[in-house]
Amino acid sequence: MHRVMQFCSDTTQSLFRDLTFKRKLMFTYLLISVIPVLIVGIVSFSVSNKMIIDMKSEMVEKEFANYAEKISSILQDVESVSISLFSNEYLQDSLSVGSGIDDIKKSEFYNSIGAVSTGILNNKKYISLINVFGKNGLQYKSQAYTTDLFYDYKSFREYMSKNNITGINKWYGTEIFNIFNSKRHNIMNIKIIRDINTLDELGILVFSVDEIYLRNIYGNNNYQSLICDGSGKIISHVQDTEINRNISDTEYFKKIVSSGNDTGSFLYDVKGKKTLVSYSKVRGLGWYIVNLLDYGTILKESSKIGNITLLIIIVCFQISIFMALLISRNLTKPIINLKSLMAQVEEGNLDVHFNKEIMMK
Repeated sequence: MHRVMQFCSDTTQSLFRDLTFKRKLMFTYLLISVIPVLIVGIVSFSVSNKMIIDMKSEMVEKEFANYAEKISSILQDVESVSISLFSNEYLQDSLSVGSGIDDIKKSEFYNSIGAVSTGILNNKKYISLINVFGKNGLQYKSQAYTTDLFYDYKSFREYMSKNNITGINKWYGTEIFNIFNSKRHNIMNIKIIRDINTLDELGILVFSVDEIYLRNIYGNNNYQSLICDGSGKIISHVQDTEINRNISDTEYFKKIVSSGNDTGSFLYDVKGKKTLVSYSKVRGLGWYIVNLLDYGTILKESSKIGNITLLIIIVCFQISIFMALLISRNLTKPIINLKSLMAQVEEGNLDVHFNKEIMMK
């Protein structure tokens, strides 16, 4: 180490020895002024990169936390509306009747529940379907399916059993319904209707929320975003083909779940690409809104600041060169003039006069 320092010292002395006084001054000034500028520029560039990543992460976190709150509010609203229909006395009374129901009773049931459902659908645009499947044979469908996915109570019960849907209240997504010949993904809120006194099962109430409506809340951006349930099943996605895919085996989803936080973000390699993963938990459901943002997009933003930093460094460098020339000229000119006058005296010219004006010419 000592030898290296000695070599640098000797090299510097040798370099300075071969330079004129004017150039020595200029070179010294450049070292003093340019090196700090370069250091400040490099530090500023690295700090700005980190600041941009942190700011972007924080911005996306807040944005998706807001989306999660909106979606939670909508689903909670659907929950409260479904409870109001669930506890409707006419619905309870109608489904409590045995299986021998005449056509008049069926018509009264359909018209009564239909009126309530129509009011709900008109006021709650995000609710796409309301269905009642009575164990006694009564049923109501707010829209006509072009497929017989759920034809009656029995078929829906088979569907629940096949998909392991249990419990009184259950949000479950996502099924494709053909409504008016348009295939749409729907997220279902399922309730088992029971007799108030005996708790015997009377039927099933199903509210469906159009997945497109949720997607419009969080998907109006350039991000790769999705909603998945706690098991990793994708409920909503900006790309239809990704819906119902399970991401529970992905490392980034495991990291989200293991974090235990409601919101957060981190950098991770997703399919070989460095990605900013941001997430927010949907209150009361255990779902996650997940956003995957290509790290390259963030770097493009930081490169703009990097270019500005580089421009500042170049400008400062040019100013430093100009100042070095100016200062070295002003400092060395009197010395050069003095040296010239002394040379004349040395040659025998004793008529040389020294004054400020002559020295600064």
